[in-house]
Amino acid sequence: MSPSAVVQSEDELKHRTSIPEQPITERNPPLVPESEVENGKVNNYAVPRANVAATREAPNGTEKDQYNYINRKKTVLEQHCVWFDRDNDGVIWPIDTWRTVREFGWGIRLSLFFTCFLHLVQSWGTVPWFFLIPDPLFRVWIHNIHNNKHGSSTLAFDNEGRFRPQFFDEYFARNDKDGKGGLTFWEGYQGLRNIRFAWDIFGQISAFFEWGMTYVLIWPEDGIVRKEDARRVLDGSIFHEMTTSHRKYDAEKSMTW
Repeated sequence: MSPSAVVQSEDELKHRTSIPEQPITERNPPLVPESEVENGKVNNYAVPRANVAATREAPNGTEKDQYNYINRKKTVLEQHCVWFDRDNDGVIWPIDTWRTVREFGWGIRLSLFFTCFLHLVQSWGTVPWFFLIPDPLFRVWIHNIHNNKHGSSTLAFDNEGRFRPQFFDEYFARNDKDGKGGLTFWEGYQGLRNIRFAWDIFGQISAFFEWGMTYVLIWPEDGIVRKEDARRVLDGSIFHEMTTSHRKYDAEKSMTW
């Protein structure tokens, strides 16, 4: 595919509010004000994007290595999960998650905690047999991951797995008090406390867990999780970089012996 064709395709996909590969995004379309549509394209960042994690700073989502174009047939929430699908069969097994986080450089105890918690709370909502019984193997089906949408979150994802630029931008703008371009751990934690829903115990625990794991994954040297890094966690594009960085670190470490 020529570079010009790729640029044109990226320009088209960033405005999509639905994709055929995820029928629920077509069955439940978001509201798109007529005044915000120009030449058939959505311009307002208040409108959810089906397959691009777009922000004011990154209107095309993640362009590095054509990530946004390669994953154009997946919702942003699905993109968040696909790196954990080791054999690309659409199902994440606990062993898949274990191997992936170990490649991030996480220790055994942290990896075990993350794997167990994730699959215990995320598996049942994604089973393809109408939620009658949980999966005894605690697998996660990526195509149904939107069913795990919970409350007390930033609302950066809607119920169909689309990305909401406005809510993501607002969360950082509201909690980044001194305009440093990111959040400290406690700023992110306090921000989630301020938007939690009453009596939503599961949602609050899940939101704090997700923020904690995001911080551990990035582990910023200056203690500030940059907005762009957090965005790339949500669309999954940072996971490959984290794995590659850890492999490089291990290789350099082994060479010193």
